[in-house]
Amino acid sequence: MSIQDMDEQTLRAADMPFTATSASGQVMPLTARVSRISVDNRTEYVRLALAYRSSQLLLFTSILLLSSTLLFHYVFSL
Repeated sequence: MSIQDMDEQTLRAADMPFTATSASGQVMPLTARVSRISVDNRTEYVRLALAYRSSQLLLFTSILLLSSTLLFHYVFSL
């Protein structure tokens, strides 16, 4: 069941933190204002969690592209 589909009682019982896990496995708070996901803030949680994970993907993709470019230049400069 997704966070968006949970009723208030289920969401409260799940007691989920307002955090996201980074690509390296670190738990990162998404905001300093909120500590737990609730019915009132779950839409903001989903938005911030998706934005955070998207930024992680963009960073990883940029590093991969840069590494590939450097490797290409190295191989063809031999």
